[in-house]
Amino acid sequence: MEDVPESRGEGTSSNRNEFFLYWSSQGYNVMDPQFLAWAQQQGHGWPRPSVEEVSDQEYLPLRNKNDLGVNEPLLRRMLDSEGEQAPQPPKQNPSMPSSSLPPRTNEAPPFHDSSGVDGSFPHRNADPPQFPNSSGVDGNAMNCQRLQSEIASLINLAIPDESIKSHFWALLNCWQHDMAQLKNILKQCYQYIGIMPSIPVPLEADYETYAPKPKLYQAPQHRAEGKVELADMVRQEVGILMKIIPGDDDIQTEADATNGPPLKKPLATVSTATLLLWKKNLAEGPSVRNFVLQLDGGIRTAWNKAAAIVFCRYFVAKHACYKVDDVKTAFMTRITQLRRDFERQGKEKTAEEFDEERRARRLARRDALLDRRVRAFQIMHYSDPAPLQTLANFVKYLCIDCMSGDESGPEKKSYKTRVRWRSHELAEFLQLLSGYHFKLRYLGQGKYTRGVFPHARYASNRPESVLDIDGAPSGLPINWYNPGWVHEDAGKIKALKPQPAVSLQLPEDLRRHAARFLHVYTRKIQPRNISEVV
Repeated sequence: MEDVPESRGEGTSSNRNEFFLYWSSQGYNVMDPQFLAWAQQQGHGWPRPSVEEVSDQEYLPLRNKNDLGVNEPLLRRMLDSEGEQAPQPPKQNPSMPSSSLPPRTNEAPPFHDSSGVDGSFPHRNADPPQFPNSSGVDGNAMNCQRLQSEIASLINLAIPDESIKSHFWALLNCWQHDMAQLKNILKQCYQYIGIMPSIPVPLEADYETYAPKPKLYQAPQHRAEGKVELADMVRQEVGILMKIIPGDDDIQTEADATNGPPLKKPLATVSTATLLLWKKNLAEGPSVRNFVLQLDGGIRTAWNKAAAIVFCRYFVAKHACYKVDDVKTAFMTRITQLRRDFERQGKEKTAEEFDEERRARRLARRDALLDRRVRAFQIMHYSDPAPLQTLANFVKYLCIDCMSGDESGPEKKSYKTRVRWRSHELAEFLQLLSGYHFKLRYLGQGKYTRGVFPHARYASNRPESVLDIDGAPSGLPINWYNPGWVHEDAGKIKALKPQPAVSLQLPEDLRRHAARFLHVYTRKIQPRNISEVV
């Protein structure tokens, strides 16, 4: 028999409470008549405790430390001596001071023996004592008690609304011994609170297990071609009506038409005096002959709405294939940009604004480069899927961090910046994807498809200046990283958590077709003959 706290003679309330608290923590129902008889046989002189003395809240079995939810026991199953359920407590929120909670560590609570000498209970992991006719621990009852405790603590601590609290208390009191119903009530509580419990990560766990996953390639979202075409036409017609760009009637010679885009004139807004007179019907409003917008106020002002009506009639008369509503939407969108241009007009940009715009342009070029390369590989994969299937599962992890940047240099050329962490194998693979993009645009006989030609970029050893020079994305195959860069710091492998090597070798026919265009920078450069490619 292991040592237990006991009190000889007339026991004090504190000793009795400590005794019951300990054996309750071992999973025994301290109100069971057999347990009380055994306790009397151990030499305790105090009388059988009443229900009030052995409170519902004080002698709950201790919760397992890995149980989910708030660890404050509030309810337990209580049986009287006849085995019938004890009367339900009044419908009020149970509460208890934190000092009465059982300790949450593996150390047993202290106690005092009859002589006042400090002692300690046996370790909670020790074998439970055997007393006569003991029925042991009811596992189903203990599970119900744990669910009751978790539900009650959620109701008491996490639900602020009193009516909702009353609802859940009623459910709990009605189904406190039904395991299935208790699980359903617990689920409803968490659904109402808006969170679900999660198992905490052990502090000693290796952080590699929880390393962030690599980013996935996100294809750019393009507007429908019809909307883009309409927006471009509206932009052109508005510029002509406002006389900020010349129209066909303003072009005097053929040389004027081939000298590049026309120069824009400063934007102007309708004057305040004209607005006041127009509101009093003393002045003419917007018209095709005198088309001007209100750019110093809101977008949908009365003047701009009148201008929209004039413009839609003018535009649809020239382009009958478009609907008035679509034209009006495109026109109001154009006003938004014109207002921004008007506000910035005449203001000198600060150095920070210049730097921000330059950075935005460089990042935009990387985005476009990434999109071209990924689309080129997708076409490769479609034409020859079998040998590229494994590689296709990893190309989706390419991001702008994998793309080299560029900077302007002498002779108005752009020079590539060096990506330190990227392996030579990955750099060559990306170059072949760029070459294959030119191959897709090549029509033969020295001609390429229409449209803006990719930004010409020339090789250099310039360092990265926009992104972090060591900001390599994690989770890529190990052969995509530069071995020399990886071994500069022993902690990089743990931080990157690379995956097994994945070959970047393209099928020979695709590689040769892409290599024909590796030296192409402008439309005037012809590709090499296939026989010249090594």
